[in-house]
Amino acid sequence: MYAVILTQVAVIVTELGIGNASTAGVMGSLGTIGSLCACLAFGRIYDKCKNFIPVIFTIVMALGYTGLFFSRNILLVGLMCGILGAMYGLSFSYYLMYASVIVPPSKASLSISIANAAVYLGIFAGPYVPLVYQRVFSRSTIVDVLPYMIGTLAVCGTISAVLSVRRKHTLT
Repeated sequence: MYAVILTQVAVIVTELGIGNASTAGVMGSLGTIGSLCACLAFGRIYDKCKNFIPVIFTIVMALGYTGLFFSRNILLVGLMCGILGAMYGLSFSYYLMYASVIVPPSKASLSISIANAAVYLGIFAGPYVPLVYQRVFSRSTIVDVLPYMIGTLAVCGTISAVLSVRRKHTLT
């Protein structure tokens, strides 16, 4: 879901009426900075949260989209872009780490390659997600479909919570 912001930030900035192309560039950069910070902090976050990280990043991402939906303030939108980027960095780090430990060491390279391919497939599909939501829900703008994307993330967060609790019980 971060790929939507990554690829559509210029459209969102225009729809919110908060700036021009340079504003969109800054917003995209804030997402990249957020991602960098989360990747650098991943080890510490993982030590504290373990397999609940998918719950964290889906719920925080839903909150980030909620902030985007309700905000017309450039500073808040910038903060949300940074937070959404951080959640992308957190998820990317988690799934690459997970892909390397769930397989025998001889298959780790292949597993990481598949995880990377899945990420970039998501980035490729990112611009099309809001278009599908617009068509399905008869909305005309990306901002108008943010509530549906928030709902999708809330469902994903709930599913992640259930799966994380199950995993914790099977590991103990």
